[in-house]
Amino acid sequence: MATERIFNCVASQDVHHDWNLAKAQALGYLPKKIALPKNVDLRRPWWNIGNQGATGSCVGWATASALLRYHFTKAKK
Repeated sequence: MATERIFNCVASQDVHHDWNLAKAQALGYLPKKIALPKNVDLRRPWWNIGNQGATGSCVGWATASALLRYHFTKAKK
């Protein structure tokens, strides 16, 4: 049986007005200079990706999974 995915978001109609890094910096939400590492690889082979099923909650799943993975790894759990 095929899984029917629910996409509960609408594409931006005014892409040229979307938020970007330069706009956030200009409005004071970010510092003028941001030191970024040369590269970051957050993938770990021991962490399975959860399946949202028919809930339409892919952003929530991705966010929660990434945060939990980060904190559990830092806590050596």
